[in-house]
Amino acid sequence: MLCSKHIVINVKEETIINKSTETSALRIEGALNDNLRSDNVTGKSNEINASINVGEIEKSDKLDNMVEKLDTLGTMVEKSISLETKLPKKIFQPDPVCQLFTSPRPIVLLSLGRSGSGATWQILGNITGEETPSCEYTGSSKSKSKEFFETIGPNDGGNWVLERMCNEQKEYPTAAVVGFKWKPHSTSFVSKASLNGLKAIANSVNPVIKIVRSRRNLLDVLISRQKHNDTHLHGHCKVGDIKCMEEHKEKTYGMTLPIKNLVRNLELFTAAEDSVDDILMKMNVPHVHVTYENLYHSNDATEWKKILKFLQIEKSQYKHLTMEDVENSMAYVSTSSMRHEEILSNYVDVRNILKNTKFKSLLH
Repeated sequence: MLCSKHIVINVKEETIINKSTETSALRIEGALNDNLRSDNVTGKSNEINASINVGEIEKSDKLDNMVEKLDTLGTMVEKSISLETKLPKKIFQPDPVCQLFTSPRPIVLLSLGRSGSGATWQILGNITGEETPSCEYTGSSKSKSKEFFETIGPNDGGNWVLERMCNEQKEYPTAAVVGFKWKPHSTSFVSKASLNGLKAIANSVNPVIKIVRSRRNLLDVLISRQKHNDTHLHGHCKVGDIKCMEEHKEKTYGMTLPIKNLVRNLELFTAAEDSVDDILMKMNVPHVHVTYENLYHSNDATEWKKILKFLQIEKSQYKHLTMEDVENSMAYVSTSSMRHEEILSNYVDVRNILKNTKFKSLLH
């Protein structure tokens, strides 16, 4: 699906972002980008297309210094932007570009790449009655996301969110939920245009625009990115596509995960993800937390029911929703293994590096 263009409303607005936040995000992403590049020494590729890799690459001799000071980026955000004190109490808002209807429910699915957002969007549509196209409206990559928010600019006041939701409601009036996927690339996520959009969501009433915030085991995210970076496989396999599934199986088993900067990369990914959650909380954005693991590797459909309850879509049949119902709604099949030992040729090395760290629990 091609995402429709947004309308840019030119109005004056007070600054709602502290520049030090952008600097912090750039430093974190620059360091992670440096780590991921240096890990690819086999010649297969010089870059993992990570969702949060943006900004200038910092010198590796500065990385140790930065990591030592980093507990989490959430802490850094706490210090650099306290939304209660840094944001002005009164922010000028332009008139809404359109009026939303109470149905379909307007939602945003917020998650990193390689975290199952495409499948989650597709299944959520099917189990509620009508699937709508999965659109990464804010950009599928860090460069596209940067371009998206720069094009909107600082004076839109969040109308880019409202316009998109109105267009979706008009195009799919019989669906239960409509909206878009949003990959929170760190520097663009703290841009003024992005924060304006979050502010518009936080201020929305009748209907309330809601965010489904999904996170995945970050070791699995790194493995998935490495797999697709090395092999250039298609991101998903349709149900019944045996050839696609066999290709994924062949390319996945026996792969090597770079370990040189593994712990540092996990630290930085965790910090960036925590910062996203921190911003949602501080801005009072209505959202619910779910995990990829509970959505796809649970014995029951509790996590899916959690989403439906949050979205206030609680028809009687959903009370008896099962994982079998969820699986029957899938257009794509999982191409990842549940056991790292099965797919990583250097599993022992990975295990030894992580065993005395807080990331030991990510192994399975």
